[in-house]
Amino acid sequence: MRGIRPEEAAEALEQGMVGGLGPACVTVVDVVACFQTDCYLQGVAPFSPGRLLLLAQQRGRVPEVRLVTWGNEEVSADALALRGHLQAGAGQLLLAWTQPPGAAPPAPLGGCASGPAFWAPEEAPAFLVAGPCDLVAARPRDVAAHTAWLAHQGRFGEALDACDAAEAARVPGAAAAARAAGDAWLGALLHRRAFAAAAALCPRLLRGDGEAWEAAAFRFAAAGGLPCLARTLPTQQPQLRQGVYEMTLLACVASQLPEDHAALAGAVRAWPARLYAPQALAAALRGRVAQLLADAAAAADEGCVTGTHGGQGQGPACVAAALREALAEVLQADGQVTAAALLLLELGSPSALPLIAHHRLLGCVADRVPLLALLDPEAVAPLLVEERQALPPGAVVAQLRGAPGEPQQRLLQRYLAELHEAEAAAAQPWAALSVDLTARFAPQALMGLLASSTSYPLEQALAAAARAGLVREQVFVLGRMGDARRALGLILDAMGDVEQALEFVQGQADARLWEELVARAGAAPALAGVLLERIGSATDARPLIAALPADAHIERLRERLCKLLADVRAQAALWHGCSACLRADAVAGSRALYAGATRAMRPQAVRWTASEHSA
Repeated sequence: MRGIRPEEAAEALEQGMVGGLGPACVTVVDVVACFQTDCYLQGVAPFSPGRLLLLAQQRGRVPEVRLVTWGNEEVSADALALRGHLQAGAGQLLLAWTQPPGAAPPAPLGGCASGPAFWAPEEAPAFLVAGPCDLVAARPRDVAAHTAWLAHQGRFGEALDACDAAEAARVPGAAAAARAAGDAWLGALLHRRAFAAAAALCPRLLRGDGEAWEAAAFRFAAAGGLPCLARTLPTQQPQLRQGVYEMTLLACVASQLPEDHAALAGAVRAWPARLYAPQALAAALRGRVAQLLADAAAAADEGCVTGTHGGQGQGPACVAAALREALAEVLQADGQVTAAALLLLELGSPSALPLIAHHRLLGCVADRVPLLALLDPEAVAPLLVEERQALPPGAVVAQLRGAPGEPQQRLLQRYLAELHEAEAAAAQPWAALSVDLTARFAPQALMGLLASSTSYPLEQALAAAARAGLVREQVFVLGRMGDARRALGLILDAMGDVEQALEFVQGQADARLWEELVARAGAAPALAGVLLERIGSATDARPLIAALPADAHIERLRERLCKLLADVRAQAALWHGCSACLRADAVAGSRALYAGATRAMRPQAVRWTASEHSA
């Protein structure tokens, strides 16, 4: 009987017939989905909510069991090697299932819409495929079979995702399947020597299983990748046996790779000392370092270029330095803080300074001050000043002054500057040295030092400022020396700053400097023009005008003379006004004084005592 759509059936019912048949012959079909296929469909069965199982066959090909969604999206396809399938025609294959027609399929326990679905063993659907010569029973894969199939194809990530989904739904066997898939994945990575990826995967695979972690450590050791496990090895929940941690650290010691040495330093910095034996590890590190240094010395004696190890370009000396840093961490873990600080200081490690400052170990490194200069001078200098009781300034200056390197000289300059600020009397014996070093390494701070100190020799300070090309500082020192004319010459000749020259002359209050400035202005029209603008309010401008040559060319002379006259008139008016105010104040004061001196005095009663009367 022909099926029609509901709207067609309604129209046909209104007309009373469908296709020439009476109303009793009408069948209404509700179309819920349409499928476009490239094959013959031999059967359709419900699989799970939202999915159908199709038995598909193409001419000359093996029949397939396809899993599709209601949107005609294929999820999976499995071929069935039925005997006699080539002779089977349309309608000669049969698909049957356990649920009765119309019954809803059981919902799976786990899985996602785009991935596999897993049922409880007693609720999993069963299917039968019958052909002319064969009969096949089919069931959905359980989680173990599915993950094994994915792992066999190398799709380990998908296998673990499927196990996680099944385990979240409490599907039986999901945990065991996850362990099997993880073990296969870990084995594949170790076989490819992808140790870093394998170590990063271990927390997801092993979780809190201490026995599994220990077994994995031995697998890494057998494959030669145990140092990579040092970064991810758990130290609590679970805490492994001490031998596992020691085996891992010793593997890092024996490695030639710098990243393994960094992992060693990070491990001993993060792990509690109770997990391993620090003294035994320190002994192993010392032996390894001694061997590497001997190899480096032998290579140097032979005149050979430092060879590479493991393709990493790391010579024995570089490897020894990295291991010595790790040794310093082990010594700190063992409580040997002084030995660790000395070792870090010899290596020039930035971590030496915080260690020395925290444990106040400057007294222990008193003979290694030049090595401190290789660290941060901005942080070392305040520390040396703060601990000057344990390390006297004389010892610091002697060691740094005798070191020829620039870092040591920079630290000495910074140290003397900090010492001068904290205790000027303590820095007084090295005032000349401080000025010289400041001129070399911190010229921007020299003016402040010259102004705040009086202990330095003026001639040496002048020479230091001259060597550094610092004109303002030379002018300042010359002013202290009393050589104002030379200072004025520097301001005008070297700096060309007329404004500063005028301020300098005004500040010195020396008539001879005015004469020197006016004499220079007579030979320099540019200087004369500037002085005409500024001298009106400072001093008498008549000597300047008289000193100007008759043929001198001064720019904007008319404008400047007008300004000079205005300044002089304003100064004269201000002087007269102030003089009038002074006279008025003097008159008012004298009147008040006269009135107070000539006023009558109030009579006062006098009491006589008996003794005074008898006298």
